[in-house]
Amino acid sequence: MLQDIASSPRKGVPRHDTARDNDVMPSRASNLFIVDTHVHIFPDTVAAKAVAKMEQHSGIKLATDGTLAGLTRSMATAEIRYAVTLPVSTRPDQVPGINRHALTLRTIPGIIPFGSLHPKIPNFRDEIRRLADGRIRGVKMHPDHQSFFIDEESLFSLYEALAESGLILAIHAGGNINLPDPARCTPERLANVIRKVPGLKIMAAHLGGWKHWKEVERHLVGLPLWMDTSFTLGHCPLEQILRIVRRHGAHRILFGTDSPWVDQAQAVEELMQTPFTPQEKRAILWDNATALLNLPAPINTIER
Repeated sequence: MLQDIASSPRKGVPRHDTARDNDVMPSRASNLFIVDTHVHIFPDTVAAKAVAKMEQHSGIKLATDGTLAGLTRSMATAEIRYAVTLPVSTRPDQVPGINRHALTLRTIPGIIPFGSLHPKIPNFRDEIRRLADGRIRGVKMHPDHQSFFIDEESLFSLYEALAESGLILAIHAGGNINLPDPARCTPERLANVIRKVPGLKIMAAHLGGWKHWKEVERHLVGLPLWMDTSFTLGHCPLEQILRIVRRHGAHRILFGTDSPWVDQAQAVEELMQTPFTPQEKRAILWDNATALLNLPAPINTIER
């Protein structure tokens, strides 16, 4: 939920010259192929400081140390094959460095890096082209940390450029755990964007709007967007989660944890304990993400 800190490419990141991009990570259970579509990592040089600040401002003990190594350990424990890293630039000048870093993560097994865009960057088309040419699948934006409302008229040329490129827009939606209202990406505002730019692929965090789930039911359910499950179980009533997912369609729901805010293994188990059917769980945990992100299709089942 907090932004990743901008940086130049991290020194010491291993390169896998003989492996294809995003090679599958080993899993201790051959029948699991889980994709976490919402995680955050920080360069080693700033991770400790970033995590300490996040814990101080939120009062939450984070589940990892915020590093790439910490994430991969967590993924192994949770039997997660892929994780989508979502960085956020808080200033326009941070965008090139964050996107260079994303490009260096592209060959790390199991890591699917997204880039970042800032609403005030003048050359957003150049950045979009650079990311698309580098086979980055999407970008993250955070209206609260970047101080913009999602449906500001000035942003529609950026959204249209993203739609033309095929890049996914991952967007923080709803309230924020450590920032005051007003929320800058409410379900109603997000619905305005969807209607005006119908070709834009959107991944809306927190089931379409953290702490705004009544508005999600009113304005977003049934529209052509994906929603992730991050920070919903335990925060939104289970019966409302079930209702939103089933009215929207389980085929449009993605599993996300918001790691390091949440322990990945715990988040997997919490989802497995819900009354969703095995088919719905499979769709949420991997089928939808593998289709959206163009990942290899697994052959496996869920019995509970």
